[in-house]
Amino acid sequence: MTGGIPDELGDLPLHTLRLHDNELNGQLSAWIGSGNQSIDSGNQSIDSGKTMVILDLGRNAFSGEIPAELGNFKLLTVLDLSSNRLRGQIPLELGNLSNLRSLNVWNPFISGCVPKLLLKVRNNDLNLLDLRLCSPSALPSFAADNETRSIVENTAVGTTIGSPITATDPDKDTLTYNLLIGDDADSFTINPATGQLSTKVALDYETKPSYTVWVGVTDGRAADGTDDPKRDALVKVTITVTDESGECEDHDATAISDKSNTGLMADCQALLAAKPHWEIPSKLNWSSSTAITQWDGITVGGTPERVTELVLEVNWLSGRIPAELGRLSNLEVLKVGSFELTGGYRWNWATSPI
Repeated sequence: MTGGIPDELGDLPLHTLRLHDNELNGQLSAWIGSGNQSIDSGNQSIDSGKTMVILDLGRNAFSGEIPAELGNFKLLTVLDLSSNRLRGQIPLELGNLSNLRSLNVWNPFISGCVPKLLLKVRNNDLNLLDLRLCSPSALPSFAADNETRSIVENTAVGTTIGSPITATDPDKDTLTYNLLIGDDADSFTINPATGQLSTKVALDYETKPSYTVWVGVTDGRAADGTDDPKRDALVKVTITVTDESGECEDHDATAISDKSNTGLMADCQALLAAKPHWEIPSKLNWSSSTAITQWDGITVGGTPERVTELVLEVNWLSGRIPAELGRLSNLEVLKVGSFELTGGYRWNWATSPI
């Protein structure tokens, strides 16, 4: 079976639901919170608030986080969410399931810590998660679930890629970063102290234009205060490799009429590299086939011409301020309003004329 679980099933007084080994997808939170409320059966009132006893959704393609509402399923004896695409932390609320006898939650991108109470479950797969026990101290976290970075092809091995991937920790503990093992991760390294990504091999746009890696972080603290290097949080990082020649330099490109103006050519390329970082880049008319003087929000001036102003005051873009804007070395005005911007930006005040 494919697709998601209909919300209507949440209104049924089910005590057993086994849907394992299918190709079901979507997030569990909407369905689990949609129904299956307390019912009366004759003179016997079920005060637990939920009726489910067996919930087996293992080996599907569900995504998102494990819903904390599962902690209200007080009658549960079997809970299997393993081998899906779930991510994030195991909700502390699952520790409220005092009747649980079997628990399987292994997913490759589960992070954070294991609630201590779950260790009492007779049959569990918690040891497969390689996570520490939850402690009273706060865990480090990333500002967003996804990050993007870009780098020009054929740069030297060891070249840094954008700004570091950083997390915050309320306890101000020293954080350590690492790359999860994977085919794409083999092409990069990360500074464990700063979260700075660098190239490990020469990257070629024509061979592979995009990479996806996962960065983990830990504050190194276990529940009993001893050292524990297991990861606390994860973030997905998409690394885009840009063509060395650049779209703006292509023979058929009309964005720059004067191909000898290397400065404006570099500005053009920087803006095209920044465009994918907005949530809805298709709304911007920035293109190698459109004159840069006609691009949304762009003002060109000076002799020789360079991009001097970037003004975008619209409400249909969102995302992060791209680090690539720091390559606009003659930019004098940067005005971005009515965006749903997230994250931060480290401006190079030493080289920017703003």
